[in-house]
Amino acid sequence: MTPLLLGLLSVVLEGDVVVPQSHWRAIDVRVAHAGTLVKASFRAPADGSRVQAYIVTRANAERFAQGGALRPLAMSSPARESTFYFVAERAGDYILLLDNRMEGRRATPVHVRVESLPPASTVRTVPPERRRVVELASVLFFLAVVAYSARQLMK
Repeated sequence: MTPLLLGLLSVVLEGDVVVPQSHWRAIDVRVAHAGTLVKASFRAPADGSRVQAYIVTRANAERFAQGGALRPLAMSSPARESTFYFVAERAGDYILLLDNRMEGRRATPVHVRVESLPPASTVRTVPPERRRVVELASVLFFLAVVAYSARQLMK
């Protein structure tokens, strides 16, 4: 991800949670606009269990809590630290599930950070007639720089 885009990310949530031994923890994530890029990252201590993170819809999280299948929209690999991305097709509530069932040796404290990038639909372009003027001015400026440089080299 480019540094410019990283500067546009806004923190949705950040904090520490404890994921119980051989269990999972659900965290609400609110997405305000369709098309929003969500960046989720977590970090567990070196002596903690490996954790796997999933982003799911609220309906899928409720089915999962009742024993149904988990259908993640995005997920990390089991690790002590990971970052993954997800583009929300719709605005609404999503759930970040932190799963400690892989190793499940002990309750694991996890630092979680979720950031969002506004949807691409908010980016505007220059109107066509103004774009032509800008392009022409750019080409003329480039030609002026080339002519000046050639003149200086010829001296």
